Amino acid sequence: MSRRSAAVLRRPAFIALLASLLTLLPLQVPTSSALPSVLPAPSNIAVSTRATVAVVSWSAPREVPRFRVQVTTADAALVLSQEASGSLAVVTGLAPGVDYLAQVTPLDSDGTAGTPSQPVKFLTSFAASAPVVSLDSPTSSSVEVSWDGSDKDRYEVAWFLAAETSGRPLGTTRTKGTSFTIGQLSPDKSYAVRVRLLDAQSKPVSDWSEPATVTVRAVRPLVVATFNIKCANCSGGQSWASRRGAVAATILGQSPDVVGLQEASQGKMKGRSISQVQDLLNALGGTYRVLKGPAPRSAVSILYNPKRIKVNQSGLTTLPRTSGMHINRYVMWAELTQVATGKSFFFSSTHLEPQLSASIRVRQAQAVVANVRAHNRKGLPSIVVGDFNSHKWTAGGNRPRNVMLGAGYVDPLGNSDRSMGSTPNATVERRIRTNFSSYNDYQRRPDRFPYINGTYLDYIFTTPMRVSEWETVVRIDSSGRFIGTIPSDHNLCRATVWLP
Repeated sequence: MSRRSAAVLRRPAFIALLASLLTLLPLQVPTSSALPSVLPAPSNIAVSTRATVAVVSWSAPREVPRFRVQVTTADAALVLSQEASGSLAVVTGLAPGVDYLAQVTPLDSDGTAGTPSQPVKFLTSFAASAPVVSLDSPTSSSVEVSWDGSDKDRYEVAWFLAAETSGRPLGTTRTKGTSFTIGQLSPDKSYAVRVRLLDAQSKPVSDWSEPATVTVRAVRPLVVATFNIKCANCSGGQSWASRRGAVAATILGQSPDVVGLQEASQGKMKGRSISQVQDLLNALGGTYRVLKGPAPRSAVSILYNPKRIKVNQSGLTTLPRTSGMHINRYVMWAELTQVATGKSFFFSSTHLEPQLSASIRVRQAQAVVANVRAHNRKGLPSIVVGDFNSHKWTAGGNRPRNVMLGAGYVDPLGNSDRSMGSTPNATVERRIRTNFSSYNDYQRRPDRFPYINGTYLDYIFTTPMRVSEWETVVRIDSSGRFIGTIPSDHNLCRATVWLP
């Protein structure tokens, strides 16, 4: 370019002319429709599951025609990919009890992928429900585990310290059947146990059960009880058929080691081929066994948990009679050993004559004491329970109780004649509803007194030993009325004792 031409281009007039010409040219600015469009990620991803199926749902604009649903394993390995219209997809062919990730990506009409959603983690359910587990600690170093299920199936059992159930278990085992004993545990520690069902290839087909916990005690208490369950063939009150479940539930709810039963008929019930005591055992589901004498009408027996109690010897003794008595009265006795501690004790269950004068009950109480002396040759700690058919308001005093105290036994409640206030001779440390009477007579609202001890026909006498708790078992609502079926015309009385 010549110097002359360059000078012309630099002139203001030329620059102005060039600017005016540029305004006349069409300016090519891309419109919004021409801009590249990326479909937004779907939101509100939700997954509901079954054992092998997952239903994935999401929210997205209506104009998005299709979506790609991808399912991967927790380590991002692709399991499947499928397309769906709308906002829901059903994914099949998954494995039960496995963690997966679901991700949804929008697709435009030509199949171009938009922004994928964030992966959502989900767990497929199992084909079978988790077992329900119960625990018992019969010794100071073991836990017995049992669960519902089939004896033919295989299960995996895992145990932990109770505070560490989310961590690595202390141990696991695979076993066939519905029970397992864990040994070599430390005393005075709490443990948790979980169980799950396995298939034939030892793969889980149920989730782990909820943790069941138990404390293994170096020194264990003994839980004893007395319960007059009212004979099935007796008149008055509610039928045994209507009460059977409530009686069993009351016993199971207290989980006693040993129970003295009264009016537990051993002869066949009317219209039935089994006895009342056998029917009760059936209702208890195999947890307990019974000691009973050869006399079918004795109606006194000893119920015990064989996992916690070992029977050394037992027998049935007839108590004194007098004219006017309709049936014989008995005392059922046994020398037992507490499995957890290896300590032995002597246990008696009796039912004294209710109808006649107090003198026959005195003679029968004396016979109960003499029976213990005759058979408890080792001088073991002794517990005598039963329905003594005498109470602190009986005219002439509670003479059978006085016989027991005179023989060296202790009434843990200290329920002395006509007492309403203090109980200076009581040994029990903690009381639960001892202000109720032991006899309820099927009253919907059982007697409850403003003083410490109610009126007791039923007793738990012990030779000197620690009694940490007594409960008179009365299941009532806030208005003081029995909840559900009244189990018997007597309330179960339970004591927690510690063998010396």
